Order: sequence, then C-alpha cells, then structure tokens
Amino acid sequence: MKIVIFAGGSGRRLWPISLKSSPKQFEPIIGARSTLQLAVDRVKETYGAENIFVSTNEAYIPIIQEQLPELPIANLIGEPIRRDLAPAVGLAMAHVARQADPDEPVAILWGDNYM
Repeated sequence: MKIVIFAGGSGRRLWPISLKSSPKQFEPIIGARSTLQLAVDRVKETYGAENIFVSTNEAYIPIIQEQLPELPIANLIGEPIRRDLAPAVGLAMAHVARQADPDEPVAILWGDNYM
C-alpha cells in the first residue's frame, strides 16, 4: 500500500502558532514532533518510509526534508501552485502511479491532525 499525506495548507486558522513560513503541520503543537512527523510515525513501521509520499506546496519541501529525512526525495510531491484538494489529489495520484503497481491501494491522510 502507498500512503499519501497531504501537508500543503497554509495554516491560517491557527495563527500565531502557524505562520505562512511554517504552517501548523510543521509545528510541534503537542509534544516535540510536528503533526506531520506524527502522521508519518503512525504509518512508517507498517508500510515503510519508501511507501510514504508527502504532497505539499513546493516552497515547503526543504522543511519536509529536514523533518522527515528518512523519506526518499522522489516521494516528496511539490505542488507548484495552490489549487485546492481535487487538483492536489490528481497530481499526487499521477506521481504515485509512476512508482506503484496500478492495482496497489493508496491511502490518503492529512498531515495537520492529531490522533
């Protein structure tokens, strides 16, 4: 199974913790790890880092590389411009399709929540 975690939001509703330069999914809101790191932690042991993709604004790729160095760079999907969820899902699925068996399931998760 491939896992796509969406982490491209600007986090405007959680100001002042969340800023445009570092939205909420990259901030340690609970504990020492960001909600994005916690999302990856929840699935990494079961599915492996090589099967986890993160879809984000291309400006946030360096933050993700810093927070999640175990993910292959090829698994970071930089959206060139914000176009909301449907186009982001389409871009992510096209990216994953290049690396996955066409019959392999894909789970879509969010990088800005806490479970």
